[in-house]
Amino acid sequence: MTRNSKEKSIIGPLAGVMAVITIIAIFAVVIFRQTVAQQQKEQKVAQAMTEIKQEQEEEQQAQVAEAKLMTADAAASSFSLPQDMKGAQIEPGREFLTELSGAIEAAEQRLSGEAQNAQTQTVTVEVNEEQAVQEIEDMVQSASEMGLDTLFVNLENAYGTLWNSSCPMVSFDVLGSLSDAVHEAGMQLYGIYDLSFVAGDGSMQYMRSVNAETLDQSAKQIAELASESKLDGILLEGYLNPETENSYDEFTRSGENVSLDTYMTQNTQILVENAVETIRQTNASLPVGLALNPVWATTQEREDGISLNYTQTSLGAHHADTKAMIEEGICDFVVVKNYGAISSDSVPFQTVADWWNDLFTQCGMTAYMSHASSKAGVWENGWGANDELANQWKIASEESAFSGSVFNSLETLLRDPNYTTYYLKEAWAESGNTSESEQTEQQELQTAQVQKEADAAEQTQSSDTEETQNVLTAQASAGAETENVQSGTYSERTDQYASGNVLIDMDPVGTRSVADGDTIEIVAIAVPGADVTATVNGQMIALEETSQNSGVYGCSKYVGEYRVSNLTASSNMGNITVTASKNGETNSLTGAKILYQGGSSSSSSSSNSSSSSSSSPNNGSYGSSDATVLNYQKPQLSTSSTKKISDGTLVQVVSEQALTFPVNKNTIYPDTKCYPMPYGTMDYVVGDKVSIKDGSTYRYYYKLASGRRVYCDDVEAVTSGVSIKNNKITDMTVKANSEFTYVILKSDYPVSYLPDYSTGKIKFEFQNTTSTPGDLQLSKNPLFSSATWNDSTLELELLDDNGFLGYKGYHENGNIVLRFNNPTGIKGARITVDPGHGGSDPGVADDIDPNWPEKKINWELSKEIASALEAKGAEVNLLQTYETTTSLDSRLAQAKNFDSSLYLCIHTNSSETNKSAYGSECYYFYPFSKTLAAKMSSATSKGLSTNDRGAKYDVFYVNRDPQFVSILSEVGFLTNSSDYDKMKQDSYQEKAGQAVADAVESYLESAGAEYAGRTGTQSTGSTLNASNGPSCAVEGGTSGSSSSSSSSTESSSSSSSSSSSSSSSSSESKPSAPVSETVVVEGNTTGTVKYIIFTDPENKKLNMKAGDKKKLGIKISGDSSAQRKYTTSDKNVATIDKDGVVTAVGAGTCRITVVAGDQGGSIDVTVTGSSKNTSTSSSNSSSSSSSSSSSSSSNTSSRPSGPVSETVVSDGNKTGTVKYITFTDPEDKKLDMKVGDEKELGIRITGDTSVQKKYTTSDKYVATIDKNGVVTAVGAGTCRITVVAGDQGGSIEVNVTGGSSRSVSSSTSTSNTSTNENIYQENSGLESSSGFVPTTSIKIRSSRNYVDAGKSIQLEVVFSPSNATGQDVTWSVTRGSLYGSVDNRGVFTGIESGFSTVKATTEDGMYSATYRIEIM
Repeated sequence: MTRNSKEKSIIGPLAGVMAVITIIAIFAVVIFRQTVAQQQKEQKVAQAMTEIKQEQEEEQQAQVAEAKLMTADAAASSFSLPQDMKGAQIEPGREFLTELSGAIEAAEQRLSGEAQNAQTQTVTVEVNEEQAVQEIEDMVQSASEMGLDTLFVNLENAYGTLWNSSCPMVSFDVLGSLSDAVHEAGMQLYGIYDLSFVAGDGSMQYMRSVNAETLDQSAKQIAELASESKLDGILLEGYLNPETENSYDEFTRSGENVSLDTYMTQNTQILVENAVETIRQTNASLPVGLALNPVWATTQEREDGISLNYTQTSLGAHHADTKAMIEEGICDFVVVKNYGAISSDSVPFQTVADWWNDLFTQCGMTAYMSHASSKAGVWENGWGANDELANQWKIASEESAFSGSVFNSLETLLRDPNYTTYYLKEAWAESGNTSESEQTEQQELQTAQVQKEADAAEQTQSSDTEETQNVLTAQASAGAETENVQSGTYSERTDQYASGNVLIDMDPVGTRSVADGDTIEIVAIAVPGADVTATVNGQMIALEETSQNSGVYGCSKYVGEYRVSNLTASSNMGNITVTASKNGETNSLTGAKILYQGGSSSSSSSSNSSSSSSSSPNNGSYGSSDATVLNYQKPQLSTSSTKKISDGTLVQVVSEQALTFPVNKNTIYPDTKCYPMPYGTMDYVVGDKVSIKDGSTYRYYYKLASGRRVYCDDVEAVTSGVSIKNNKITDMTVKANSEFTYVILKSDYPVSYLPDYSTGKIKFEFQNTTSTPGDLQLSKNPLFSSATWNDSTLELELLDDNGFLGYKGYHENGNIVLRFNNPTGIKGARITVDPGHGGSDPGVADDIDPNWPEKKINWELSKEIASALEAKGAEVNLLQTYETTTSLDSRLAQAKNFDSSLYLCIHTNSSETNKSAYGSECYYFYPFSKTLAAKMSSATSKGLSTNDRGAKYDVFYVNRDPQFVSILSEVGFLTNSSDYDKMKQDSYQEKAGQAVADAVESYLESAGAEYAGRTGTQSTGSTLNASNGPSCAVEGGTSGSSSSSSSSTESSSSSSSSSSSSSSSSSESKPSAPVSETVVVEGNTTGTVKYIIFTDPENKKLNMKAGDKKKLGIKISGDSSAQRKYTTSDKNVATIDKDGVVTAVGAGTCRITVVAGDQGGSIDVTVTGSSKNTSTSSSNSSSSSSSSSSSSSSNTSSRPSGPVSETVVSDGNKTGTVKYITFTDPEDKKLDMKVGDEKELGIRITGDTSVQKKYTTSDKYVATIDKNGVVTAVGAGTCRITVVAGDQGGSIEVNVTGGSSRSVSSSTSTSNTSTNENIYQENSGLESSSGFVPTTSIKIRSSRNYVDAGKSIQLEVVFSPSNATGQDVTWSVTRGSLYGSVDNRGVFTGIESGFSTVKATTEDGMYSATYRIEIM
């Protein structure tokens, strides 16, 4: 084959293949294009179907929403919602059904799991129906009289329901009784339904999840309630749905393809919709509302939220989209729970109100504002002001979308804490709005008044028909005018009655004694527009109509004054007569009989009521102004302790000084605007007595017109008919000597004044004063540059901004005296140094070296401070408190009588919760003491080389007197090992003392020392003179203090304490500070000791007489061969030897400490007098020892050195069950006997009274007990008698005095010692087999060591061993009782910011523990 033919044969097949490929490619392209087109077509179809489906869903949603709105509109058309609502919330157990309060609380604890051993069924309390109904009627009447028109009642709680459900609270129709009472009073009743509750079989339960079953159960309950038609509306709450530990599990089991938040929010919506639909289906005429939390969402959660830093939002934290619910129209009305104060940082009232108002305005929702009246008057988070509720109501009434207010506690409104309700009602009156009940009352009063006038006109026929009609019209008009009557301030009266008379009431009544210059204020209550006159002593006075609240509806208050003058001693003034006339009718009333007492009253007379006559303005009205009198003359009072004090009563201070407190804070503590009122000060009372709770008790006060509160016991009513309202201050003298500046004011009356210190000046605002003297530019004074008046306020300008060193105010000889401490520099400065604690009060003494309790460290530091100050030229008053228990009042009195300008109270700190806390800090109260506090803190920290914690404000009793600059220094922490070790060392004590002295010198030199030495007198008129004022009473009749000497001796090597100053009250033979001594019993230094128990004395208290000896009973658990250390804190009181024998040396108190291994314990030893000496003869029998008291020394060789216990067992049932043992005699478990006495114990056994009893005495040589429970006193000493019955036990302490300790022969002693060992072992076995387990220690624990003021925490005592018998304790606050309190259950409640130490003590008093709590 040729080449060409071969090529032809190849090309042919190739061309065929190519053709086939081409055809295939063409088909592939065609098919691909068709596929793409098909896919595009399908996508378009799918998209179209999706859009259609979406449109259908939107249309369905719109139809549903429209249906809801139509349903809501249909329902709304059958009812009308209140406008300008004034409502209050009531709760069963609080305002009514108060018999159930305890049961409700227990049920709440059960349901929340807080109750221990909670029962599954709630215990039912039978309620007296008649009393309950009466309680409801009284409550409703009080609410109506207050001006409320609506009540919101909580329908259910953990105890049960108010309606007839499967779990009713009571057996009768209480909701029906409530409904009847409310509607009969013309009010409306709304129910608050909590969706979180479901009524189970016999008990209430929480709804744990939202599902078909719980929704059906909820719907059934709501239908039962709505069908009864006893309510005017239902408010739903309890729908909030916070995330719990079970939320995620429920979510995953649901299988919902949404987020957890969405799932929970949907459940909330379903729960609310279910309730709303059920109510509307059951009773379409019943409006349904929704209670709203204050914040729907913040701007951090949603752009349209509220701009607040708040975490507990409805949408975020509680999965409730309340905004969406409202916009959907799910309910008929809402109530916003706006529970923050106006000044709240987290939820300020107005911010919340404004946000909701904008939303409601947009959607047209009817809304009401809810106020936290339950917080009213509580000085916390802005709620203390007495006008807080009133101002909130004003804000709410100005929000256009709100139709009224609801207050969350009727009980608080009725209680009116700190006058909060009073101011709220004043706001209502000022607004011109009256409730329906008020309007009804007005109409009834007007109708009654008109009818009475018509009857009178018809009977007398003294006028024609036209005149009668004029009278009726005028009277109706007068009733309407009362809407504009404004309330008064000092003399408001309570409503008494309303009648048709023109004249209703008058004052004064009874008998009044007057003198020349007295002013009699006459008050009349009459109809508006009347002509009112008073006749006094034949003289007619016109009374003027005022705008003050008369206290009687439809009437006005008329006031006039009569000034007594130009009378003779024989004048007969008779009675005051008041006459009122209007529209032809005249009424008269006869009032007080006026007894004229002759010339003007003075401080030396029984009357203290006159004022200066206009003709002699320089004459004192309540005392003469003898310029030569320099000895203090105490004002004579004209008061009565039996005269009733009420609103408007003039009172006078009858104590040395009256402490004052703020009226705008519901607190037992003063603030820095509160200064004491001196003896004799006069002021008016406003309102009734005020009570404020202090722990478990109450303190009682009167509110004064000057704007302060005082203790009721500090004032009495003035008996003379005097008015101080036009007081005149006619002269002023400013006098300076080397020590003091006196501002002396000639005043008609001893009126009250309000001091106000600010840097560079101090002001005194004098009350009820209408006239003052001229100003003075002071060129001769070391303290002030000027004394100027602005109306009734005196302003004293300081030469040096820091020159104010305290003042003392008093009244004498018709003058008001203000005495100020002059600047001196350090030389000549009078300074009191007060060592904290002392005597029987050791301060902090637990868990530290017993040789160095707080009182000793305070004493040593104070001595060094006093010594360093004296070295600089100061006059120092070192209070001798170490060995003498000195009250706070006595400390202050000594400082005041010393005329101190500085008061330094020296303490040391502790922290039971933070052992690492360290450093110095210093507390002040008045702002003029702050600079010194800062310098003191810096100085003590420098002296100890520790942290400077700075100056801190707090209220301590000793730093709240303005007579001097006062501070309380906490030098260092006893609970910090570094601070504590330093404070025990002489070198650091000396450094701290020197640093304090340097700081005080610096402070005084910068407090106007450059002007020291100026003297001189300047007056606006006649020169006035004054004394140095009253001195203070000191306990014991003496000051108990002296000027300290700086000559202290070298410190003792054993105690590191220097001797006291020469002024010490102790004898020279005994150091002023204790001298400790330690003896060591050699033993194993590495032995392990678990614990140490004192078996004698068991109560760790030993009472001895000088010369007595006593061997301690000590039980060591662990290595009994361990080395022991015995220490006495003061060998001058008692010593202890290596055998553990204590010897009483001299009168006093000390502490004996035993240390073995790393364990320790201590007892308190009190030594008194001298003991009777016993015979040394070993042959003397026990019966003859009592006659051997003439021997020269006590000999204990004839008696065992330790106690000998003894147990007797009574016959009885060995297996009987005993619940507890109670000692009925002696109840305090302490028995004092004399040798030879017998006493049968009073013992009550609860349980099996036939049970076997075991009686044990811890020392039969002190007292024995027989099988009948009869105790016989054997010899002087102390022992413990223990009674065990079943598995319960108890003990009493027996103290035997008189005669001598019974002694026995040596052989008997040995025998009895052996017997004692056998008895002890036998007794131990008996205790073990009986189940009685003794306590070895206790401690306090809690979930945290801090609590907010006004809140509470539970404290718990842990016993060791845990099965110890009789785990009852008593609770007390041992330090910081001003800041917190504890009840008998261990519940601690914070009161004010500070620290409190709580103590728990076992019932037998043998063991105690403390716990320190910070109140935030």
